[in-house]
Amino acid sequence: MIQMLDFDNISVVFITLDSCTLETALKAQTTNLNKISPTLEGEANSTFTYPAHYAFFAGHLPRLVSERYYFESYTNIWRSTLASEHSNETMLTFDTKNIIDYYTNLGFNVRGYGGVSFFDTYKRNNSLPTLFSNFRYFGLEKNPPINERVPRLASSFPLNNINEILNDININKPFFIFINSIATHIPYDTPDSVLPKDYSNLVSRLYKEHYSKQRHQSNKIPFSKVEVEIFKKRQVEALEWADTKIGLLINGLPKNRPVLFLACSDHGEEFGEGGRFGHAHYHPTVMKVPLWCGLVK
Repeated sequence: MIQMLDFDNISVVFITLDSCTLETALKAQTTNLNKISPTLEGEANSTFTYPAHYAFFAGHLPRLVSERYYFESYTNIWRSTLASEHSNETMLTFDTKNIIDYYTNLGFNVRGYGGVSFFDTYKRNNSLPTLFSNFRYFGLEKNPPINERVPRLASSFPLNNINEILNDININKPFFIFINSIATHIPYDTPDSVLPKDYSNLVSRLYKEHYSKQRHQSNKIPFSKVEVEIFKKRQVEALEWADTKIGLLINGLPKNRPVLFLACSDHGEEFGEGGRFGHAHYHPTVMKVPLWCGLVK
């Protein structure tokens, strides 16, 4: 039986773990995320960040695969009634342009925080940040040359700025907080990373493969098995770092009302399984994504 929730009194934290693969999530020790829910398997709506997030905000979260229901027996968390009809198993329906407008109209404290370049507020063609009346981009204003991108500045990680995000929360007002986490995005480093020797050059080669989208024969990919495992291990460690920061965020949230906590990947990543690397193309490793969803009380 579905529990009826009082949406006027439930705050929301929505985190996207950019580029995180399902395999990474299943290998990582995600102690804090797994307090929210087990790791669920979902299908991504798109192969890269920009359209995936528009789909999220319009009501299309990744479709569940491994389980039929989210918590409380919901098949959907939120969906737009303007797009299609919905069953009673949808937790929240809205008839505004997107979920951000819905919570803004309710009078919530709505804020967004971005890390990857699609959320760069200095780029005039980036419209994702404009969906929010309050948005902060933590990433770099300009992308440095490929060989200078590792390690990334600690300040560019939204989840490394937990105190600033918590300070933006008004304890007397429900909130909707969106965070785009960059830790699991190429180059898969974190402020606490101990990087392998010559990792910057290795990542430079990987960036070139991302940009070229060249398909190689599976037995002739331009990285050794050891190098591929380095990338995968780095993403696992990046997710574990993000999980620790998420724990700090959860512990710092106001305790005067329940919080709906939702975390998922916008898309995955290919590490040569089909002869290519990166995302923005179809492959099962790109389309399978992890999800966590539940109430924090």
